[in-house]
Amino acid sequence: MPMNTKGHELLIARLYDAFDKVSKSGQQVVTSFLTPAEQQILEMIAKSNPSIQYHLSGGYPMAERQAGIISDGFDEFDKDGSVIIQDFGSQIVCLKSDTDSYLKPLKHPDVLGALMKSGIKRESIGDILCEDHQIFLFCKQNMADFISSEIVRIGKQLVHFELAEINELPEIKRERIEINVPSLRFDAIVAALSKTSRSKAEGMIKQGFVKINDIVLDHKGQLCNNDIVSIRRCGRFLFLGIKNTTRKERLVLEFLKYS
Repeated sequence: MPMNTKGHELLIARLYDAFDKVSKSGQQVVTSFLTPAEQQILEMIAKSNPSIQYHLSGGYPMAERQAGIISDGFDEFDKDGSVIIQDFGSQIVCLKSDTDSYLKPLKHPDVLGALMKSGIKRESIGDILCEDHQIFLFCKQNMADFISSEIVRIGKQLVHFELAEINELPEIKRERIEINVPSLRFDAIVAALSKTSRSKAEGMIKQGFVKINDIVLDHKGQLCNNDIVSIRRCGRFLFLGIKNTTRKERLVLEFLKYS
């Protein structure tokens, strides 16, 4: 199945430049944090450059967003396969903050909004996990001090981010779901995922309430494997692929729903 590259033209150009730099100079290049769809683009470019290697790491085994490390050869790997690179300050760390147990727990959009408001770009941050009254987020080591010193309030709540160990992470909850749709058209999929009518789904798309791979959906098209569908007030869904086709030629699609 083809991949969605709409909105990723700049990333594609940067990745080609990165592979060219590694090929000519032998220097390692570290990318920003990539979505699953962007990781697929990296893999596609890597296949056309067989002499160049890459490795992805998001700081923990089930990471959705991962940074790519591109090299003409890796010398050292730690136990879980993550490449050890010191020269680029690219180690990925986990930051943790407790929140006020008397107030409503903060959610992913709250944390992301505070980070973006501070001037941090989305691609500079890995996964954000919110569980009860705790927040965990992943970033490169050279961003940790800035986040700890600058992000001290989210909404009405005071926060204090400190380095955390991976074993402190909450259980990662991702529900596998299936939907039955007539095609891979975005409006049909949005309607099924949000459990609403096709016309209402089209309205949500027009109002900018739907994103594909963090890009506001503004066109009609088809979904591709590893695309992430974000629907306001409904959640985020990772498209795994077509499971099967029914007798009436409808498609059964598989998704992972993020909690």
